[in-house]
Amino acid sequence: MKIKLKKKIFITGSEGFLGTVLKNEIKINNKFYLLNNKFKKKIDFSNIENSNKILKKIDPDIIINCAAKTNVEYCEKNKKEAFNSNVLVVKNLSNFCKKYNKRLIQISSDHVYNKKNKLNSERNHSITNFYSYSKLKGEFFAKKCNSLILRVNFFGHNKKNKKSLINWILRAQKNKLQIKLFKNIYFTPLYIYTLSSIIIKIMDTKKNGIFNLGSINKISKSNFIIAVAKKNKFKLNYKLENYNNSKKSVIKRPLNMSMNTKKFQKSFKIKLPKIEDEIKKLLIK
Repeated sequence: MKIKLKKKIFITGSEGFLGTVLKNEIKINNKFYLLNNKFKKKIDFSNIENSNKILKKIDPDIIINCAAKTNVEYCEKNKKEAFNSNVLVVKNLSNFCKKYNKRLIQISSDHVYNKKNKLNSERNHSITNFYSYSKLKGEFFAKKCNSLILRVNFFGHNKKNKKSLINWILRAQKNKLQIKLFKNIYFTPLYIYTLSSIIIKIMDTKKNGIFNLGSINKISKSNFIIAVAKKNKFKLNYKLENYNNSKKSVIKRPLNMSMNTKKFQKSFKIKLPKIEDEIKKLLIK
């Protein structure tokens, strides 16, 4: 009887929020073997020599790329660093996967969308700022190998990530600050543990291409924050406003990042949840 070996998984960006959750979930999954535990030092995968040297040494079956600069303001001010992280890293990983017949799971972003009023399908894209440009450019290189590209948005409580949306809400509540909530910015996020479980479920499939992976219905940023606060029983002092992209001092952002997930659900035969049900999963302690 032939013994089926576990697939070897390597996660770039494994110290980030999603990378950490995936790492912990993979450790308890008996189908896969996590390779990240062997490396203590941070590796610069934007350097092709370093990237190839490490990847050839560990010889992964699947690479999940969670490495990215995601702060929109930071990317706009530090374009070279953002390009290295969001483009060159993907290019190097893709070249390795193509050369050695490996699989790449590229974590992309809903920030590449901005179609007015409608849910964005995978055919749509819009460059609003340097971050969205760099994520689209990264997808361009990811498509050159055996890859699954997932456009996502997720939420959860991560104490280390001080700039996350949830931690921003907590600071406002703790310090009794009045905050502005934008009622004209829409998205379709998933709870991070829902997202990670789905990624693990599908990453060993043969399907390639770009897929939207989010909740099935959209919500405004303002209604999302209000719902999170209500669920966790804390009061917020807020003012509802429309986000104005015309302000010269403000970096342009997409107003409609909401995603149409029909292609994903049909292709993988996975029923995705409503955003209201995802919010119920978030318990802030």
